Amino acid sequence: MSVLIMLSTPPRRACTQLEALPVSYAPARNETQLLKHTRRGFRACDGRNQLRIPGPGSHLAFLAQKMANSMDGIVLLHGIARRSGSLASLERHLHSAGYATLNLDYPARQTGLRQIAEGLQQPIGAFEDGMDGRLHFVTHSMGGLVARALIAQHRPERLGRVVMLAPPNEGSEIADLLGGNPFYRAFFGPAGAELVTARPEALQGLLGAVDYPLGVIAGDRSLYPLSSLLLPGPNDGRVSVERTQVAGMSDHITVHATHPLIMRNREAVRQVLYFLAHGRFERANAATETTEAAAP
Repeated sequence: MSVLIMLSTPPRRACTQLEALPVSYAPARNETQLLKHTRRGFRACDGRNQLRIPGPGSHLAFLAQKMANSMDGIVLLHGIARRSGSLASLERHLHSAGYATLNLDYPARQTGLRQIAEGLQQPIGAFEDGMDGRLHFVTHSMGGLVARALIAQHRPERLGRVVMLAPPNEGSEIADLLGGNPFYRAFFGPAGAELVTARPEALQGLLGAVDYPLGVIAGDRSLYPLSSLLLPGPNDGRVSVERTQVAGMSDHITVHATHPLIMRNREAVRQVLYFLAHGRFERANAATETTEAAAP
């Protein structure tokens, strides 16, 4: 049996080729990449520039397991009408910073927020059980509400920090306007109907109070000129900057990004990483970018 350590970043697609238990991403500091714990020991996902070291009984294997398990993990939650692939670029940056990640697809348009949260409880719990570090959340759009519901109803034992990109924390006037439209309801489903600004008590209870480190990043550029006219003040075409905020949040910042592309904005990515490390956003250079240039 052996441990296979990658000295270069493996293709993410290769990770699916192994029948593995917990997935961990080792710190980029020492260039160890994507260790997997399988029934036959530890090995990386794929590839090239490989270094084999003795298997599970060895001291090096023990260190590899310890290093992988002690990492912090991040759950990524996409927005409504999106898939996990929309966060792939951001996920690569989180990998490079040394975090393990769980980037989940969920039926955002088929069920309501409560059912979505219930369905995600098991895979997130299994992810947390596979490591000793803290569990953070990074979300986009409605994924922020899913995270709030998950934390309120099934709080992780080692909850870390939460960063939300363009979340409708206080709803959206767009949902208010279109909520009664049959085409809107058919496309966005039960969860779309829960994005309104006037929320019933049951929904407020589901989302719970924010009593954890939360950083919110809002955008103030729009690809939707018509919908922007319906939103008060600065907005990203889907949510106003004001309604991204929520009582109890630790910090809030606005970047020059649009709603569908904020997760690829360089400044937004930088601020996500900074908040995860420090629990606040960096202000010294917080002047935001004027373009939607994709982060590499």
